Amino acid sequence: MKLNLIQKGLFWNSFASITKYGLSFIAIMVLARMLTPDDYGLIGIISIFISLAEVVIDAGLSGALVKKQNVKDIDYSTLTFYNLGVSVLLYLIYFMMASWIAKFYDRLILTDLIRLYSIVILIHAFVIAPRTILIKQLRFKLLSMINLLSGVVGLSVAIILAYCGYGVYSLIWQYIVTAVISSVLIYKYSYYRIKWGFSVSSFKEQFSFGINTTLATSLKTFQENIYSNIVAKYSSITQAGYYTQADKLTKVLIGFFFNMIDTTFFPILSQEKNHNQFCDRVKSVNLKMGIAIILAFGLTYSVSEELILILLGEKWIEVKWTLKMLLLVGLCISASNLNRNVLKSLGVTFSILKSEFYIFILGVLLLLFTVSYGYEWIVLGYLLCSIVRFFYFAYLSGRQIGYTIKEQLLGYLPVLTVVVISQFLICDIQSSNVVISLVVKTLIYMIFVGVSLFALKIVKINN
Repeated sequence: MKLNLIQKGLFWNSFASITKYGLSFIAIMVLARMLTPDDYGLIGIISIFISLAEVVIDAGLSGALVKKQNVKDIDYSTLTFYNLGVSVLLYLIYFMMASWIAKFYDRLILTDLIRLYSIVILIHAFVIAPRTILIKQLRFKLLSMINLLSGVVGLSVAIILAYCGYGVYSLIWQYIVTAVISSVLIYKYSYYRIKWGFSVSSFKEQFSFGINTTLATSLKTFQENIYSNIVAKYSSITQAGYYTQADKLTKVLIGFFFNMIDTTFFPILSQEKNHNQFCDRVKSVNLKMGIAIILAFGLTYSVSEELILILLGEKWIEVKWTLKMLLLVGLCISASNLNRNVLKSLGVTFSILKSEFYIFILGVLLLLFTVSYGYEWIVLGYLLCSIVRFFYFAYLSGRQIGYTIKEQLLGYLPVLTVVVISQFLICDIQSSNVVISLVVKTLIYMIFVGVSLFALKIVKINN
């Protein structure tokens, strides 16, 4: 394994993430002024169904093929026909359940929204195998360009439809158009063509690897998406809209780092055969990525109010507290994903499943306890659960590679301390001009953190 593979993969996945989530910022900034919190509340309700469907359709089989050394055509055919079969089944289930879900939330419009949005499930099923091929070939540059082009077109369609008064439907069509263009381009440039064939032995091999990660990811996805549904049911659609918008902003950072971890490091680290080299590489990568995660979330937390005013407008200012809490949640989730990736790269997927199950049970218990106390307690319960997630995955991965929780925390502690201190320096800075306030806070944060880290010899400047 060569270092330049990681560097190139990291560069192009960083580029892809920056462009993808940069487009998300633009979409949030433009569409939030055209749409209402209720519109985003409706999207928040149905997102959990689509997210869970995509996890089940993949079932971790693509991850099994990424890790497998010698992949044959029958392996890809088996993956494709599984994807297609399950996607059709799930679409029919959602189509029939749509009216019941709409009645449950007392929003009849959800019937049409769910049935239309679920088309994305069918589209994604066609592209899992060819995307896997591109990932195995480490063609991250091509994937980056495809994500950029499809994202731009999808966003353009959404803005036009929102301007024409289509409301929440503009968001639905954004996802559909983006999925169609991305799928067509991936299918074209992977040179993959669907071949008839299904191997039971290949399916069993893929399934044995994927079942644990699928169940684990399903629990994780359900837990991360259920909160907007709970808020919509027990508070209001408007409050759910506020939560969904804060969650979208937070997931820009979570998704950025997850994409680098899962798409870049997993396919490369999973091919490392020397355990000692694997452990050394993981320790180095986790420390550097962990520091980057802390710095990024720290800066976003510092300027959260300014981001809301600039991206969303004054009508969304009530999102401020939720955004700050979810940024703390995102920090813990992103850090735990580093250790989760270690377990996945080592193939100990049953440990991932057990961990997600325990964390899921904890999340359910916290929800049952907090739901009667109101919205703020629900969010704080989610934060507590994410903290437990970090420590548990840190413990499990530490046992595998000889990297204890104490060692991990000591590596992060100086950076975390500097970031916390910076919050006290920045919190009272105010300006009548929100852009000036954003720039000043950002500069103070970067200068203070940079100088402090240099003084602590954590950041080395190469002449």
